[in-house]
Amino acid sequence: MSDELSPDEANLSKRERQKQRRERKLAEQATARRAARRKRMVALGVIVVVVLGLIAAATASFLADRAERSEAVAAAADKLDDFGCTPITEQPDEGAGHFTGQELVQTPPDVAYQNRPATSGPHIGSWAMTGVYDKAIDERLLVHNLEHGYTVFWYDAEAPAEDVEALKSWAQEQIDGDFPKIVVAQYPDTLPEGGFATVSWNVSQTCESFDPQIGLAFLDQHNGLDSAAPEMTLPPHMAAGGGTLDPEAEDFPGDMLFPPLGESGTQGQGMEPGATEDIDEEGQLEDEATEGSTTGAPTDATTGGPTG
Repeated sequence: MSDELSPDEANLSKRERQKQRRERKLAEQATARRAARRKRMVALGVIVVVVLGLIAAATASFLADRAERSEAVAAAADKLDDFGCTPITEQPDEGAGHFTGQELVQTPPDVAYQNRPATSGPHIGSWAMTGVYDKAIDERLLVHNLEHGYTVFWYDAEAPAEDVEALKSWAQEQIDGDFPKIVVAQYPDTLPEGGFATVSWNVSQTCESFDPQIGLAFLDQHNGLDSAAPEMTLPPHMAAGGGTLDPEAEDFPGDMLFPPLGESGTQGQGMEPGATEDIDEEGQLEDEATEGSTTGAPTDATTGGPTG
């Protein structure tokens, strides 16, 4: 910086020159602050525009998805008569308690549930692994799956084979896609209406034939977090252990039926008579639980303690 004075400064006293320089410096600082503030406002404006754009895009996507789902549900509703389907029907809540071993053997499904296929009510303390099965599975077990936000697709033993295969193939695609909380199984009894029944917590639908669009409309409205299940936030049960039973495990060579159903050769051989000795007071199968058996007692996914 030059020590030479400008003509204007030459006529000023030293104090006046210092004052003038301070004022010039303050003016320069004020100009710099205004410029910085303008830059910040421009940057903030860009951020606001971007955020608003993202919100608008997300809202548009949500509304489009919602509209698409509404259209799909409406289209499925128009096909109900073609496939002999009832509307999705709300069912009374029958509770969510656990059977003890003694209660289980004394309470077959036709005694346990006022409405069948059951959509709520007392159940075995364990639950089934996600999957598509070629066997009957005890209704009292799968009600526990419903409590966890699952949808169960039941098919009658006398249902048309081509429809059953179509259901199984379609359901596996859904499991591999957006709906892992699904179990497909043969209904252990005769379905009261039609060859197929779909149930989630406190809702049901029966059909004479299977249609994927009708099935998807049910999932869109009543599966996982869209269900009314008390424990819908639990993760899907994709592997055996920790309370999850694999219906295809060696423990269950035939239909997966528990006493008193398993006591009759015509009703399956899922468990032999007396097998309820392995069910504890909470209704959980406890045989070899400490060794990681498929019949281990259920534990909470986050705490490791017992869960409902």
